[in-house]
Amino acid sequence: MTALAAKAEALWKSQIETWPMLADGLDALLACEYRTVLIGGLRMELQWNPGRIISVTAKVDPQSIAARPCFLCPHNLPPEQEGIAFQNDWQVLCNPRPILVPHFTLPLREHLPQDLDFALETMLAFAENLGETFVVFYNGPQCGASAPDHMHLQAVPAAQTPLLQQLNLPGLNPTEGVIDWIQGSNAEPHRGFARAPFLPLALWLGTSLTHLSAELRHALAYLRQIHPPGNGNEPLVNAFAWAVGDACLFGIFPRAKHRPACYGTGQAQVLLSPGTLDLLGRIVTPRQIDYQGLRDSEVEAILQEVCLPRSLFQTWQQAILA
Repeated sequence: MTALAAKAEALWKSQIETWPMLADGLDALLACEYRTVLIGGLRMELQWNPGRIISVTAKVDPQSIAARPCFLCPHNLPPEQEGIAFQNDWQVLCNPRPILVPHFTLPLREHLPQDLDFALETMLAFAENLGETFVVFYNGPQCGASAPDHMHLQAVPAAQTPLLQQLNLPGLNPTEGVIDWIQGSNAEPHRGFARAPFLPLALWLGTSLTHLSAELRHALAYLRQIHPPGNGNEPLVNAFAWAVGDACLFGIFPRAKHRPACYGTGQAQVLLSPGTLDLLGRIVTPRQIDYQGLRDSEVEAILQEVCLPRSLFQTWQQAILA
């Protein structure tokens, strides 16, 4: 375990004792129920987690955001909440409504909006410093972020994310699997693309963070051209970074929309607002009716609806490889 990962683990254990809100959130998580769904040959897990209803139903329109204090700004944090400084401008904080144990939020101290291009190097640095124990992830402003107005990342145990455990990675496990890999040169990262039609996922695996970040910026620029965001900002994406041996694995899920058409709190609706963890196979359902009633095919349809259509994904893939 790396030094930062050990400090984060110690912070989590300490905060459970000193911060009642986190202790309550952990108790709620420990009472959650789980069941497995199989989608396109991939094993994913539904989590009935009532404690996440505030995040899943968060209003993220500009008016609602302007009307509430930012809960990630340092001056608005609860007095019991403690953190670990990272690169002077960032913090490691315990998430009081965890999806996994432990679950950390990694906010920028300054109040700036979510922006993957801005955070790329920091995201890679967080992954490198947290090591293989944790996967670092990013929810875009219209892709699962409940605080799109404040730049933040998150980190959870990689071993508890079902999709990561099923990936075939060059040189580490069997080459045949859910990802088709294209060999890179010594300087360039490997590039991989998911086979499952419902799950558009592009992957980069490389040892040079400089080359990796350059490739990722090109990929985001291509995506912006292929599927321009309606608000003129970054393309709709979810992303993650994970240290694997002496390399870093970076994944991007390009999105088509924020929430599925069935989203809502009505009896005939489904309260599911996918973010990065959902796409990594940990699908959070705050309501019991959804947890018990969703069929595998319905989960697949929801994920396919919110992700980039396969035809556009293939166009993006061709641009990346050109």
